[in-house]
Amino acid sequence: MYTVKQLADLAGVSRRTLQYYDRIGLLRADSRTVSDYRNYVEDSLYRLQQILLFKEMGMDLKSIGSILECPSFELKRALEEHGKALQARIERLERLKKTVDDTIGRLTGENEMKDRELFGGLSPEQEEAYRREAVERWGSTAGEILRGLGDMYCDDPRFHKTMSSYHEDLPEFMRKAIGIYVSARES
Repeated sequence: MYTVKQLADLAGVSRRTLQYYDRIGLLRADSRTVSDYRNYVEDSLYRLQQILLFKEMGMDLKSIGSILECPSFELKRALEEHGKALQARIERLERLKKTVDDTIGRLTGENEMKDRELFGGLSPEQEEAYRREAVERWGSTAGEILRGLGDMYCDDPRFHKTMSSYHEDLPEFMRKAIGIYVSARES
């Protein structure tokens, strides 16, 4: 059992942040003492971790809440996706760092660099990475890809944020609609 102060210290956030998350329903206290102090259990640690990871990825609190409340949300799967996203970010930053270092070398005359290489790591690779990710995650048949797309609207923070910006229920609606469409085409 953790108090607000203990959880705030553990996670590196303020007590006011936890109180705000409780007030908006994002991270409710698991119980309250007779003096009305909030208490949190281990599951709250994982939920707070997810909130902070999604925030780190640039998501707003409303979108984070929608994801965490999505019926198909699974902690292990979410952590695996966070790991993949972080690894992709690391690889992209390494490519950008190499481009910066190579550009410095070009400016100082230490190495030659083609004009096109000045923009290495800035975008074409990302398109290829998304394509590989889609095939890896959903296969190559139309039904697999469409169902994967439907799942992605709800499960992938990047797409969930975009879809829920139009309406908070849109990601789950799209998943169901695509599932119905694919089932009808397969029968």
